[in-house]
Amino acid sequence: AALRYVNPHAVWTQYQQIWITSVIFWGSETTNVSAADQHMLTDYFHQVLREELGKKFALADQAGPGVMQL
Repeated sequence: AALRYVNPHAVWTQYQQIWITSVIFWGSETTNVSAADQHMLTDYFHQVLREELGKKFALADQAGPGVMQL
């Protein structure tokens, strides 16, 4: 599913940092992905987001002025 949201009125220059919040696995009650695999996948994705986005943006650990939340 290629879903995304883009705010057409965003003023991108107001952001100096990015805060990457927790990644959540959304599966149905009948998912075949074990809880351990879900945890591993979400941890891995969060790590890769921090590594790759950290190459272009300063990373924040909390919300605040000038911080974009992902």
